[in-house]
Amino acid sequence: MKVELRGAEEKEKWAPIHAIHLLALIKTRDALELLLDIMRYRGEDLSDCLTEDTPALLAAFGEDAIELLKEFASDETLGSFVRGSATTALNVIAHRYPVHREEILNFFRTLLQDTADCLFGTLLIGEIVSFKDSSVLDEVYSAFDEGWVDTFFMSREEVEEAFNRSEKEQEYMTFMKTEPLDHFSSENVEYLKKISYPEETGTSKKEEKEK
Repeated sequence: MKVELRGAEEKEKWAPIHAIHLLALIKTRDALELLLDIMRYRGEDLSDCLTEDTPALLAAFGEDAIELLKEFASDETLGSFVRGSATTALNVIAHRYPVHREEILNFFRTLLQDTADCLFGTLLIGEIVSFKDSSVLDEVYSAFDEGWVDTFFMSREEVEEAFNRSEKEQEYMTFMKTEPLDHFSSENVEYLKKISYPEETGTSKKEEKEK
């Protein structure tokens, strides 16, 4: 009975993770809206996946997702990291589709000026400086001067480091290289199985008696 319960718990744990990867493979507007609703209302079920996977999944919807992602990222009622997933996705889209680069950068700059969420603004600075546009630096450093940047997540030195980092070393590149189907690869399935059902390493009671 104990083993069966464990299996049920694991299935429940992974179900929302598998679901959002499937939505990103469907790539319709309805699928995107459902994925955003899951992030909005069930973000706690996604755990680390919220920051590690969802930016790539949202970006997989391509340039047609820009307006919905802007709307989502602008929602001050959402958690900082939930909104941050959307802005990272927009960053990826801006670099995949350069025609939208200026539009998305200007959106980020406006968002930085308007947000009342210190942590979200700090995360947003990381996205902004990755565009390597020197015209944004005055705004970024002004935020530091005004004392509302969360320096646990971003310091002045890290701003300069990120700005001077090569494109291939930028954090958004991680999500540029990731596709929703990767989640279902045999290698990843084996990895998920390993961390969910680790092999017993201790000696069983039967083996101890036999000794």
